[in-house]
Amino acid sequence: MLVRQASLSDLNAIAAILGNNKLPSEDCHDHIDHFIILEIDGKIAGIGGLEYHGIYALLRSIVIITDKRNRGLGKTIIRKLVDQARDNGVTTLYLLTEDASDYFATSGFTCIDRTDVPLPIRQTRQFSSLCPTTATVMAMDVACP
Repeated sequence: MLVRQASLSDLNAIAAILGNNKLPSEDCHDHIDHFIILEIDGKIAGIGGLEYHGIYALLRSIVIITDKRNRGLGKTIIRKLVDQARDNGVTTLYLLTEDASDYFATSGFTCIDRTDVPLPIRQTRQFSSLCPTTATVMAMDVACP
């Protein structure tokens, strides 16, 4: 298993994986430098990304390929991204999900009200237009390990 930073050459694969999982990919190119790829035997098994906004970041697009699920790979990606966010001065991570709030709760995220989200995160394309307003908003304090 290899976890590596994504590059522009991964953009089409990331967009296809997101599309196959009914997740938005329209603005991935803007944040490709903050996406990671998890590979098994040289093939993409999972992806995830961050969108930085000062001391806040949006955790986005955590996807494990269907035949690689239920092996803890999603947790590996989340831990790596949480560590990266913390190393880059982020104090709070946010995410939007339509159907995985129970899963993210097992990684330490808690549900919050949309009105409690700071303006820089509310102004992201993910929050303001790409994800439905019915999506659950979750947050995690990452300032301390």
